[in-house]
Amino acid sequence: MQDRWTQKNVDLRLLCERIENFFRSRDLEISKRKLVNGYEISVTRKPVNNTSRKPVVRIFGNSNDFTVDVSSNGHASISIAVGRITTLFGGGSFFLRGLKSRDAQEKMERELWIYLQKNIADLVNSGSPTE
Repeated sequence: MQDRWTQKNVDLRLLCERIENFFRSRDLEISKRKLVNGYEISVTRKPVNNTSRKPVVRIFGNSNDFTVDVSSNGHASISIAVGRITTLFGGGSFFLRGLKSRDAQEKMERELWIYLQKNIADLVNSGSPTE
């Protein structure tokens, strides 16, 4: 999922730091990478909340026209599909694990978007004119 903001003059470096704090407050290890036109924040180890998916947040653009993209890498969908196929043979645990993983990931993403909205509002006019 992604969203775009314009005419906010947000310091993207500060926004990146706040996203890092969001993940760290949940005891998740992250890595940050400076991109040509933004940042990428990735969770580097499996979250402990029953999810095998690792969120990746990309911020790209400039202070007055930027996009935040939240995606994840992981195998919840594969576990659900395998679980459905193998349920008759005792594979229901894959299905259940996949559903729990997807639910946990969706919950964290909802919380992240709420956090992003609040922090972007807090950071309006924090950017420099050259950003």
